[in-house]
Amino acid sequence: MFKKVPFGSDGTGVSAHFWDNVGNLGCQDLSSMQCPKCYGETEQVISSGDDTMRIDRCLLCHGMYIDQLTREDFGTLETLINVDSGDVEVGSEYDEMVYVECPKCDKIMDQRLLETPVRIRFELCPSCHSTFLDAGELRLYLSKEYRQAFEELLPQR
Repeated sequence: MFKKVPFGSDGTGVSAHFWDNVGNLGCQDLSSMQCPKCYGETEQVISSGDDTMRIDRCLLCHGMYIDQLTREDFGTLETLINVDSGDVEVGSEYDEMVYVECPKCDKIMDQRLLETPVRIRFELCPSCHSTFLDAGELRLYLSKEYRQAFEELLPQR
């Protein structure tokens, strides 16, 4: 079950736990996350009751950070399509950014790219499976034409 987090909620106490490259447990505070593309402030818009999915949206570029997006979560995205309120033209301004740091574990996110049969490009962290979609991309990638190709680019849990 997902709950909407009211605009302006500070998300106090929300953090992400991860193992660093030498085996130490680390913690990145996500309550005041910065957009990995435009460095604007984000707001938490979705949080699942069991902490399996969290979505933050940038207040400037309207890009969306999705915590741990995998193929198993794909069906849930249909119900969240209205969270992607940004303009696809604004989102496309950030398409060519190559070195995007994961807000959760600070690793460089991979570019997931497919040129044919449709063009798909988004950022996915190889360590924690966090995903960043530019404004309008979630709506586009869930459309009938893009849906299957997008799902196949997501990792399995």
